[in-house]
Amino acid sequence: MGQLAESMGGQLTLLRYLDDQLAVAEAALAAARRAGDTPAEGLALNNLGMAHRELRRCEEAVACYQESLAIRRETGDRCGEGQTLNNLGSAHQWSGRLEEAITCYQESLAIRRETDDRYGEAQVLNNLGGAYQQLRRMEEAIGCYQ
Repeated sequence: MGQLAESMGGQLTLLRYLDDQLAVAEAALAAARRAGDTPAEGLALNNLGMAHRELRRCEEAVACYQESLAIRRETGDRCGEGQTLNNLGSAHQWSGRLEEAITCYQESLAIRRETDDRYGEAQVLNNLGGAYQQLRRMEEAIGCYQ
């Protein structure tokens, strides 16, 4: 259910069917919990956080990401941890908590580099650059974008 929900959620986001994305993410979380599948629960919480973020429900997104992050750390899912930290940073950034966002992005960046996730590293650097730019820390922003 987790992979299907993740694929569907991405498509629903692109199509801007955000309430449907939320429903799919909630169903995936319920299924993961019923099955006792802790890694799938971590993924589902991350996806639920993305659905909340897209709906501009940043506090709900942060709560989901924090729960996902705890699970991913507990299960040793370093790639998932890097992904969730990036998403948590985005939720903080959208909420105007830029220093918290930067901290999350920096942690995510270290993990993305450790796991040799070049695509994820580029995503995080772009987000980190945006946070620095919002704070008018232009030299640091430029460094990220380069």
